Amino acid sequence: TKQQQFGGTIGGPVIRDKAHFFASVERVLIDDGVTVNIPARPEFNATTTEQTRVWNTVVRFDHQLNASNTWAVRWLREDSPQFNQVIGNVTLDASREEVDVDQTVVGTLSSVLGSSKVNTLRVAWTREDVAFANPCFNSNGQNQADCEPTLNFQTFTHGNSDVAQGRLNDAFQLEDTFAWFIP
Repeated sequence: TKQQQFGGTIGGPVIRDKAHFFASVERVLIDDGVTVNIPARPEFNATTTEQTRVWNTVVRFDHQLNASNTWAVRWLREDSPQFNQVIGNVTLDASREEVDVDQTVVGTLSSVLGSSKVNTLRVAWTREDVAFANPCFNSNGQNQADCEPTLNFQTFTHGNSDVAQGRLNDAFQLEDTFAWFIP
């Protein structure tokens, strides 16, 4: 097993005391050892490495329009594919992988309305683009019909994994919060 994690951040003013930016990038590399043990067919016993390769990115911008109003926008992206997943009694040929890209964009507008009232408007969009499948499905435009067959035996599975699903989920949010502080 091996894990490496590194990255960096940068941020600062664009306009002194008015507009600021922030950016962050992170890389995570994880290698986990996996053992395949099929007593009925020892010739299929093997070891491999499950690999996770993550990129995390954040970009943010804040701007103070005047003493009473500020707005901000933030973008977050995580790309975290996992390769050589051996799940259950399967041979190396029946390993699967996960391809996953998540993104979120959030915008806010905060307004101070006098000495005791604040209003915050928030708009957000989130997308998850994920596929759990055999490598053929993921690299072939998510078309399982063009992949080799799955061979299921009583004690193990050989050939392509029969897992082949992909989905794209979008979520939208609009939120307005009004706060009134009563002394």
